[in-house]
Amino acid sequence: TWAGHTDQDLLAWKAVQIAKMYDNALLVVEGNSLDKEEEGNHFQTVLDQIKDYYRNLYVRNDPEKVGNEFVPKYGWWTTEKSKSLAINALNAAARERMLYETEEDQGYYLVENDKMVCDEMSWFETKPNGSQGAVQGKRDDHVMTTAIGTHVTINEMPLPQLKRQETNIRTVRQRSESTF
Repeated sequence: TWAGHTDQDLLAWKAVQIAKMYDNALLVVEGNSLDKEEEGNHFQTVLDQIKDYYRNLYVRNDPEKVGNEFVPKYGWWTTEKSKSLAINALNAAARERMLYETEEDQGYYLVENDKMVCDEMSWFETKPNGSQGAVQGKRDDHVMTTAIGTHVTINEMPLPQLKRQETNIRTVRQRSESTF
């Protein structure tokens, strides 16, 4: 996990570096945090700047486009509906992990090793108005990143498979005077 504060364009390039390091991983960036106005002129999003250099970017269909035509838009767009989809995927993956550990199911599951994500999960709640987020005074950025990644992995990609590493094990016969 990389966490920090920097300018958006530098953050995008840092994300590309990390994705490259992980075998050109699918880079899913939250698009609505990258669009901005600068001096009154709407300029290209940061994703538009990196798309020509890193091709494995998450692309979604324009939800406002009606019909079967695919209109690509770069980045995950967080709305109330998409946030619920992501949180539901995260909850399902966590539930499946518990079922796997009790040998009740062999489905997909989440193994979370990042302490910050685990901490944020402990203070993530459903509010009285039905919205979801961190308790007052806490953050949920890591939870949302994990939830979005989990949703995309489970619902929009082929499920990951463990690669078995080929080994060249050769049998060495013991040599002694009797083998000559």
